[in-house]
Amino acid sequence: MYSAILVVHSVLRWVVLVLAVVVTARAFMGLRGGRPFEARDAKLGGAFLGAVHAQVVLGLVLHLALSPITSAAMASMGAAMRDKTLRFWSVEHLAMGLIVAVLVTVARVRSKRAPDDAQKHQRALVGYGFALLVMLAMIPWPFRKVIGRSVLPTPMVSAH
Repeated sequence: MYSAILVVHSVLRWVVLVLAVVVTARAFMGLRGGRPFEARDAKLGGAFLGAVHAQVVLGLVLHLALSPITSAAMASMGAAMRDKTLRFWSVEHLAMGLIVAVLVTVARVRSKRAPDDAQKHQRALVGYGFALLVMLAMIPWPFRKVIGRSVLPTPMVSAH
């Protein structure tokens, strides 16, 4: 079960990242070009919100119930805070994921409630843009020495 959910979480990160780039770029171009906030903007924002929330739910399942990494960290949080890998997976990755969910949710709600198209694009740009930056910081890119993971999802082999 752990491996399957981890693979889905790994694949979904790319969906979330692509949607983040698309909605941020559309908000930027809409604001810069004075374009109306279209139904497509709203639908893409909703898809982004849904994908982020699904990613957070999967991440919470991994974190709270299935991950051997967070289980090891929870056994001794003091030791985990001194270990870069355990600290990243048990605290930093989780916290940043929750922050992204809040940023995207707030951006979506605020852009929907904005009184005009320019403000809709502006609010979407700010919220989605910050969420994108946080996502880029939290992804365990392969070049990150201690916490890096493969770009393509690979299931972990279970010892059971």
